[in-house]
This record gives sequence, C-alpha cells and structure tokens, in this order.
Amino acid sequence: MKDRISLFTHNFTLLFSGFHSQIQTQATVCIRLGDNTTCADCAGTPNGDAVLDDCGVCNGDNTTCADCAGTPNGDAVADNCGTCDSDSSNDCVQDCNGDWGGSAVTDNCGTCDSDPDNNCVEDCAGEWGGDAVADNCGVCNGDNTTCADCAGTPNGTATLDDCGVCNGDNTTCADCAGTPNGTATLDDCGDCNGDGPEANADCDGNCLAGFTLVNGDCVAEVTGCMDPSACNFNPNANVYGSCGSYMDFYPDTDGDGSGNFPKESKCSIPYPLGYSVNYYDTKCPYNPAYQDANLPACMKCKQNNSSQMEFDGGIGDECLGGYVFDSSNPSQVLVVSKEDIINKKWSEAKTFCENPTSGDYSDWRLPNIEELQKIYNNRTHLGTLGIHNYWSSTESDWSSNESVYLTAKTINFNIGNTASSGKLQGNIVRCVRTESF
Repeated sequence: MKDRISLFTHNFTLLFSGFHSQIQTQATVCIRLGDNTTCADCAGTPNGDAVLDDCGVCNGDNTTCADCAGTPNGDAVADNCGTCDSDSSNDCVQDCNGDWGGSAVTDNCGTCDSDPDNNCVEDCAGEWGGDAVADNCGVCNGDNTTCADCAGTPNGTATLDDCGVCNGDNTTCADCAGTPNGTATLDDCGDCNGDGPEANADCDGNCLAGFTLVNGDCVAEVTGCMDPSACNFNPNANVYGSCGSYMDFYPDTDGDGSGNFPKESKCSIPYPLGYSVNYYDTKCPYNPAYQDANLPACMKCKQNNSSQMEFDGGIGDECLGGYVFDSSNPSQVLVVSKEDIINKKWSEAKTFCENPTSGDYSDWRLPNIEELQKIYNNRTHLGTLGIHNYWSSTESDWSSNESVYLTAKTINFNIGNTASSGKLQGNIVRCVRTESF
C-alpha cells in the first residue's frame, strides 16, 4: 500500500469560566508518505501555519477581495460621489451642469442653476416664464373691469344709486316727495302732490281776472246793474255795473248827435242806438208847434232863418250839462262837469267819465292836458274847484320793458304846475265834453 495521508478533524468543546465556545480545530495530520506536499500549508511549508484569507490569498489580509467598505467579497461599491454602500438606488447622479452629485437643476424654462429663488414660474395662462398676470379681479390678463365698481375702482365699494348715479344720493331723479323715480309732482301752486288752486282761482285763493267770488266759488264775472229797481237790472250780474233810468230820447236819424221829436222814454243804459238826448235838430228856426222846442241856455238860432244854432253865452255859463270853459271854436264849445270826483286812480277816472250814470249827456271824457290847462286858466268862472292835482288823459313816461306808459299828466290847481303822476295815485277828476253845432 502506497503512502497515504489521513486527515482527522476533531471538534473540541471547551468549557471555561462559565462561557461556552465552540472552536473548530482542524488538525491536519500529515502523514507523509512522499514529497511533503500533502501536509504543506498554502505557502508550501509542510505542517506550516500559513492559510488562505477570504480572498484566497495565502497569508493574505482579506483586502484583495475587499469591497469599498473593507468587507472581503462584499458587494458595497463607491458611487461617483464617493459614497460606499450596497444600495444602488442612492447612487449619485450628474446634475444639469454635468457635476456628479451637484445641486443644479433645470427649471421649467430650461435654466440650469442651483438657486431655487430664480426658478421660473408658471404665469396665470399656464405658460412657464410667461408674463401674463391676473388683474385685481383675478382675471388672467384682465383689465380690472370685471370687478370694478361704478367709479371704475376694482373691488371698490361705490354703487349706483336709484337714479343710476355712481355714489349718488338718489336726489337727481327724486320726485318732489324725495322718492327716487317717484311719480309725485308739484301742482301749480308748488305743493307736492297737491290738487292745485281751486277752479278759476290763484294759489292764494283769489279769483282770477274775469272771475268773481260767489258763494265761495270763483265764477265768471257778469257785469251788470244789480239794482232791481233799475231799468237795466240784470238778475245774472255778479259784478256791479252801471244802472240806468228811463230818460227822454229823441230819434237821431242823421247821426249828428241831435234828435227830433217826438221824444221817447228809454232806458239810459245801454245807450239806445239811433237816439240822442239832444233835441236841437228842429229848434231852428223856432217851431211853435213843439212846446218843448225851447233852445237850451247859452244857445240861439243863427240868423237868416238857418236851422243851425250857435253859442250865445260866455266862459263860465252853466249850460249843456256843465260849465262852458272854452268857446274859441265857432262850431263847438267845451264844457266841464260841475262837481269834483276825488281820490280816483287814473284808470278809474277814465272809466268814470266815459260811463256816466246820470244826466242828459253820455259823451263825457277825461280832459287832455291842453283842455285841463284851459280849465285851470278859467277856474275862477267854473264853480268851486279844489286845490290839489287833477287828472288829464295825457299819458307820459313810456316803459319799453313793460310797453306801457307809467304816468299821466296832472295840474296842481293850487300853484298851476304841470307834473307826471303815477297812475295808481288818487287824484281829482273833472270830466269834459264837446258840444258841436
């Protein structure tokens, strides 16, 4: 039998100091029956103690096969950033600048750096790095109008009032009661929602021109005689007018102002057309057939059997309804009434003279200033005259703004001066008439 080597492995269990350790001891017993190799260690030394390390290196230090962590045959590796571990998922990578483990990143706009503060942002339209911005109303690229108040202020508090006025106070469309867009209106008297003046009256309750108050109502004026005993009594009259009486009138067929017999009794108001209170037409030459055909005082028949009369008197003679104050015209005389009428306004004076209510003559009028001067000049022959201002019909002081004369001429019969007097003043009145023949 050739030499053989037997290897015996024995396990020894050592117990000491209360500890238990299992030590596997390999005892190699080389039984050399040849070239000493069968018991040589890894270095070739028979029965030597050199052994292979974990890397298979004789008497090695386990480094030749150690990984980056120093573990023989370990799987830990160092990444490009020098980090050693066996987790490949955490290996460092290159940043956008090519630096391993660098912090530079490329933002959504393509800019590579490590400053996060300058990374581009998405605008309101969703465009990265875009310049679209939301306006104050939150509208992207808006013009602030969608949330603007009536004054144009975005998200402002100004509002339209009920009249449609921005920040208004509702007065521009308020009615007279102060209600915006209301229907209340001012009446003719300025009262809100009032009924206006009473019928035919002004706002003070006064009847309008042409109307008069009867039983509390303003009714149309009816001017007329209100004396039941007068010949021209008007039962419908509500304004006092002239009352007439029955008088003797003479038919005036030729319209010359002098009538003929026979006389007729007629109401003096209204003056009957075609009649005259004068009865001179048949007096000259004198006709004894008419007992009443007496010539009036201060008149006589013309000579040569004429049918005309002529004045036969002087200044101050009382005839023809008054006092003669001018006989300078051979075909007429001027006569002034016998009594003063005092304290009349100018319009009242004219009306009084032009609407006589008694006497035989109806053609009285207010004297003009020349006639009034003649009356003043002959005042000592014309009965009793006052010493204050007398009205004339001559107007003065034209007002272009009002298109009226503001005053009328007067003569003061105390000192004889001529002046202009306001028409609303009260002065003395004497009427005149012209007797033509």
